[in-house]
Amino acid sequence: MFARLSASSERLISLTDQTMQAAQGALSQANRTLQSADTLIRPGSPLNYELIATLKETAAAARSMRDLADQLQRSPNSLLFGRAPATDSRLPQPAGGGR
Repeated sequence: MFARLSASSERLISLTDQTMQAAQGALSQANRTLQSADTLIRPGSPLNYELIATLKETAAAARSMRDLADQLQRSPNSLLFGRAPATDSRLPQPAGGGR
């Protein structure tokens, strides 16, 4: 009985050692991955610069879409005929209001 218990203990110890080695390898790989990610996205890195530029462009596109939606809400015909020319209050207007 003692021999079986000893053999089982040795197998358990061997499996525990293998599990610990695998866990250490996984942690080491995770550490390398995090270091690579830190290098890529750190302030001043090319990827960080590109991400910020892309976010700014996306925000500008969203503002343009919002402006277009507002314009179409106010004047749906502007989709077909374009925006009405802006009137400059500093310029003299034709007699009769331009009609």
